[in-house]
Amino acid sequence: MASDADLAVLCQARRILVLGSPGAGKTLLATSLCRHLGLPLVRLDDFFWKPGPVRLPTDEWRTRVAQLAARPSWVMDGTYEASLDLRIPSADAFVYIQSSRWICLWRVVIRRLLGRWRRHEQSSPGHTLTPFFVRYVFQFPVLTQPAVLKLIARDGPARPLIVLDGARGVNRLIHQLEQAPPVSPKGGIPADDRLAKLQRNHHA
Repeated sequence: MASDADLAVLCQARRILVLGSPGAGKTLLATSLCRHLGLPLVRLDDFFWKPGPVRLPTDEWRTRVAQLAARPSWVMDGTYEASLDLRIPSADAFVYIQSSRWICLWRVVIRRLLGRWRRHEQSSPGHTLTPFFVRYVFQFPVLTQPAVLKLIARDGPARPLIVLDGARGVNRLIHQLEQAPPVSPKGGIPADDRLAKLQRNHHA
């Protein structure tokens, strides 16, 4: 459950990064944060992928990310660790969803299957279920998560980091936002204090 200080931080933040593995529940949480905090949603999948799906060239992608990060307010949904160096310095707070690799893989598969019956304009094309992508999700806790934590420690150590325990943590935070207004912030909880715990648990 998020503390009163965490809720207060989110209430004051104008730029919030929502991070975690594919299938962790980032979009659900980011959408809810936007609704309750009155901030615009930026889904990086919508900008990274073109129909095909075809990814943007790296130079074009980084230019686009820099433009998005420069906006005055947002809740940004998407890890895309190769562009975090452009986004972390602009963020006021980070929300990291730590979830089981098996749950994430299950959700990714279900989402792709359901996506076959959705109209194209309802969602970005996104990753196809290639062996590379499945391996990326499976290895996320031991490869990608440590890299993300190092970037946060390097580029945003004094900013608040809120760590949620999977879907239960996401749902609890959403419920808290719905039930009670955040209290006045007292500086939040620096990312440094949360990183050590995440690093100890990254083999989940």
